[in-house]
Amino acid sequence: MTQKAYEKWKKKFLNSLGKEMEKDIVKEVDDNILHGFKKSELKWPPLSPARAAWKKKNGKSLEGLKNHGNMAKATDTQIKISGNTIHIKVQNNQNYSGIHEEGLGNAPKRAFIKPAVQKCLKNTGRIAARAAKNIK
Repeated sequence: MTQKAYEKWKKKFLNSLGKEMEKDIVKEVDDNILHGFKKSELKWPPLSPARAAWKKKNGKSLEGLKNHGNMAKATDTQIKISGNTIHIKVQNNQNYSGIHEEGLGNAPKRAFIKPAVQKCLKNTGRIAARAAKNIK
């Protein structure tokens, strides 16, 4: 194989690998978000006594966000691989998702996106290996 042919093959391979990894990372992040809610992997602080009393008085579930899944379903994950850098952008269109992710005033952090991304990043080697196997 000539150097020129090798460089052409390498470029095509890396492009294909990047596209496969992008698909796999999106799926992994989205799955991690759903599993975080469904499997109670999220280590959120408990509701304050006042908030729990308000919810009970108003007929609201004390496990609401973990059970109905609106925040998990409203998440859109976008990935861009550039060189050896992975750019992950996760958006959520629920108006209260940012408050849960970062906290605000009396509302403590109840992150669900960052733990999902961090869990995914720990598995990038496995994701890359799986993506390489899927290249046709």
